[in-house]
Amino acid sequence: MRKGFVYIIAAFMALLAVSCDPVGGIAPEFQVKEKTVLIYMAGNNNLSSYAASNLRDLKKGFVPSDDNLLVYYHTPSQSPVLLQLKTDGTGAVVQDTVYRFPARNSSTAESLKSAMQVTQTMFPANEYGLFLWSHGNGWLPQGEYSKSFGEEDGSEIEIVDLVKAFPYKLSFVVFDACLMGCVEVVYQMRDSVDYVIASPAEILSNGFPYANIMRHLYATPSDYVAVAQEYFNHYNSM
Repeated sequence: MRKGFVYIIAAFMALLAVSCDPVGGIAPEFQVKEKTVLIYMAGNNNLSSYAASNLRDLKKGFVPSDDNLLVYYHTPSQSPVLLQLKTDGTGAVVQDTVYRFPARNSSTAESLKSAMQVTQTMFPANEYGLFLWSHGNGWLPQGEYSKSFGEEDGSEIEIVDLVKAFPYKLSFVVFDACLMGCVEVVYQMRDSVDYVIASPAEILSNGFPYANIMRHLYATPSDYVAVAQEYFNHYNSM
């Protein structure tokens, strides 16, 4: 669930199974960049309108010209696609569809893993970051809620399976999902992720202020505290 008012924390921890088709049938070759960030929007549920608004907000903020910004985008109106956001020679933001995935449930560990593998293959980098965008149930007692991320047609990804799906080490994970800021979740990620930004409570359906936060993540080094502060300032101002 994503609702209610939230205070955000940054927890600092020493923390292609499914076929897919490149647009045009040929995967282009990309040079290795310093940083690749994937925003995994599992929005084939009642959050789909917020996925669209968050995508618009991304285009209003910092979009890198020398690094990679990718969005795995799945809503009820279409099968999942991998979008690249970049700037052209004039500084305008361009959105390209670089991969089309087959129809599938995005709230499975297999779908997440394949999206991350495609991203790494097409957009190699020295450092990787991941946003997990959807519903979240954290690590609550079984029988009340499941210990999971995502929701689509009754499917959710158990946290243990979520972490096992990561095919490579991540510099950071940002949970744009409720209830993921708990010690049980970050402990599970301790060997796979360096930094986690998450909320211990609900997250508003509007999600993170994407127009404000991306510049902090593409800084060298990334400023994770500033990302959490931008979230707090955005909603506190209301």
